[in-house]
Amino acid sequence: MSQQEPRDSQNRPSGKLGLITSLFIFAFILGSAIASAVTFFLLKNSDILSKSSPASPTPSLAPPPAESSPPPAAPSPAPPAAPIAAPIAVQPSPTPIASPSSSPQPAPTPQVSASVPNALSGNSQAQSQNSELPGYFPNEGFKAPPSDLSRFKKANLLLDNMVISGGRYINFLKSKILVRGQLYSPVFRLNGNSSEQRVGFELSGVQKALLLEFGLEDLSSGDTNLTYLVRLSADGKLLWAGECRYGKAQQIISVPIDIPGAKSLVIEYAVTEPGGFPSYNMPALYFTRAEMLED
Repeated sequence: MSQQEPRDSQNRPSGKLGLITSLFIFAFILGSAIASAVTFFLLKNSDILSKSSPASPTPSLAPPPAESSPPPAAPSPAPPAAPIAAPIAVQPSPTPIASPSSSPQPAPTPQVSASVPNALSGNSQAQSQNSELPGYFPNEGFKAPPSDLSRFKKANLLLDNMVISGGRYINFLKSKILVRGQLYSPVFRLNGNSSEQRVGFELSGVQKALLLEFGLEDLSSGDTNLTYLVRLSADGKLLWAGECRYGKAQQIISVPIDIPGAKSLVIEYAVTEPGGFPSYNMPALYFTRAEMLED
């Protein structure tokens, strides 16, 4: 038994050496296999990259073949992609065309605004004939024949700096009123009072005639028999006298009178029928026209 044990101990190192040698050989073989696989993989990829690299310029060269593509039948399916891209690039161009079309839209707006003042002009333009005057009654109130408007070409308004008496009774305006449903732009108004009031104007004397148009503003509700008595005098001479009555044809009255060379004009007025209004709140008498006329 003692002799066999040394033999076994002598065989053990040689067995370990053989095992290490076999492992080394196996590792070498495995490493070679891995290296060859890696080398093959890299070569394969390089081949793929070399093939893919020429494909990259093909997109840039796609437009030129699009032109030469029509003759051959086979390449024809490929060009459709290029024409489709071309219209897409052209689509942005219509957008600037749409923007100019919107710019003309502001142009109509001034036209509409220009028509508004024409509709509201009312009595701002001088009448060429007596028959066009509202509330013109040639046979009533005139102490002398009325003036013929057709022979005058120039008109100047009575202004606030021409008032020389009764300034507390008169107010010059820049507004609009309704008289019998018609729109007017009054020059001034005279405050209502049951006692007689007088407002005097200084005239230049170069005028040939005078056109006064006065009336009572439409009430917002109800009705009344409000009545004004009005007298017009030039240089102390009475030229017209009559009544202005609410709700009647005389709610507005036009008076064209000749006053050549006159230096003064006096308007006398008084409320003769209050129509249910208290004395402290009488409706005013509005002068919708007050013009000195010249040839």
